[in-house]
Amino acid sequence: MVSPVLEQAGSFNVLDASATFTVKAKYAVKVEFYWAPTGTGQEGQLMHTDTTAGDGFTWTWTVPEFTMAHVWAKAYNKKSESVQSDLMGVYREAASSGG
Repeated sequence: MVSPVLEQAGSFNVLDASATFTVKAKYAVKVEFYWAPTGTGQEGQLMHTDTTAGDGFTWTWTVPEFTMAHVWAKAYNKKSESVQSDLMGVYREAASSGG
């Protein structure tokens, strides 16, 4: 889950300058958050690791302008077995200029 989502644009969540991703994963002891720019063929870059399950596993990202990417999470249990979430499309345009 990601919030806040400004709007849906096709299969992409349009984000503001900051977005918080939350994962609820029963039996998980660690969640890693990854991102990769869309259409580049790049491997995912590890952005954050959370080991505090009590409040849900979270990552707050300062989203760069002109971002079009996929974000996903990978949850690990005590035996180091893992499961990966589906990819989530995210998008951010330029910051709006006041005036």
